[in-house]
Amino acid sequence: MKAGLKIKPIKLDGEWICDGHHRYLASLLADRQVQTTQSLRTSATTETDWKLIEFDEKDWENEQEILLHNQRDAEIHNLTMAELLLLLEQKV
Repeated sequence: MKAGLKIKPIKLDGEWICDGHHRYLASLLADRQVQTTQSLRTSATTETDWKLIEFDEKDWENEQEILLHNQRDAEIHNLTMAELLLLLEQKV
């Protein structure tokens, strides 16, 4: 996000986030704006007050999963892995 890579819009139903909770939190941490789009919540959507959320800093993805995300991001942005990693290093 800090590197300026494209991020999918956060889906909202009014003020409620239907899809994009991690993008929302990442945008707060990176101090970046993320586009939003209106959508409809599904029956699986539950309303939770953000004040009740405990932030867990544990990285739940392993190195292989992170590599797959990086490969996908490089492909989406028409970059080599080396270019993407260099871009990420510069913006961290």
